[in-house]
Formats: sequence, structure tokens, C-alpha cells
Amino acid sequence: MKRKLFQNICRKTANNLSKRYFPELNGKKIFVFVPIFFRKAYSGLSVSIPPFPRMLFINKERASESNSYLRGLIAHELGHQSLYTARKLKDNIRTGILYWFNSKIRRKEEDDVNKLIIERGLARDLYETTKKIENIKVDANIQKYYMSAEEIKFYAKKICKW
Repeated sequence: MKRKLFQNICRKTANNLSKRYFPELNGKKIFVFVPIFFRKAYSGLSVSIPPFPRMLFINKERASESNSYLRGLIAHELGHQSLYTARKLKDNIRTGILYWFNSKIRRKEEDDVNKLIIERGLARDLYETTKKIENIKVDANIQKYYMSAEEIKFYAKKICKW
């Protein structure tokens, strides 16, 4: 699939998900990019640094596998945007800096995002995304920050969202 067409699909998916599952993002412009070069270890990236616009970066090589996989990936990145919206600017800056240098903060942030996605009713999409990422053997140094597919399923069943 061509990058431009895939980028349009990602934009539509992000718009649909934000309207249905992320009401706090309504009215906020979120730009979706599919960069030509993207570090292979990552499937997506969410950035919100005021006064710049909110941005999602999606790795085309990873995300073009299935609709559910793409929904789970974009929902996860929108979850980050949702958390950014709920926090004050100085808390976002502090968390953003610590995210890259403190493994406990990074793990907590990713857990918070995944739990939010599950609570919003997107557990199965997130599960499929995570399962595929686990199957392609993503760098273990990166994967340790994220819930496993089985942890996602367990949490979703625990709160009756499976």
C-alpha cells in the first residue's frame, strides 16, 4: 500500500476513534504522519509539545497488517494524547523527560495508557496489536515497558471489558 493512502487510512481511523472513544480530544487537532524513515523497534509515537500541534507517528511497516492491529496501535497513541490532556503542562514536561530516562516512569505511563484503552472498550484491538508485536520479536529492551497480550486480556476480563 502506498504511504499517502496508508496515511489517509490512519487519519480516518484516528478521527473515528477519537470521536467515539476519546471525547476529551474532540475539537483538538491531531496530525497523523507516516514517516518514510522510522526506527524499526517502534510501531508508533505520540507527541504533544505546546504550542505545537498534537502529532501521531505511525510505522507503516508494522501497522499495515490488519484493521484491528491498526485500531489498537492508533488507540494506544490516542491514549497518550488523552493523558496529555488530563495533565498540566509542567507535569507533561516532567513526565516526558522522565519517560526517556526512568524505566519505572515509562512502564507506569504505558500501563496507564493501556488500562485507559481497555477501560474505553478497545481491549481486543489492543490485544491483537500487542500479540503481533510480540510475535515479531520486538527488542526486549523496549517490550519490557508494555503490558503483554496476556496481561491485557487478564485486566480486560477483570474489569468486564473483554
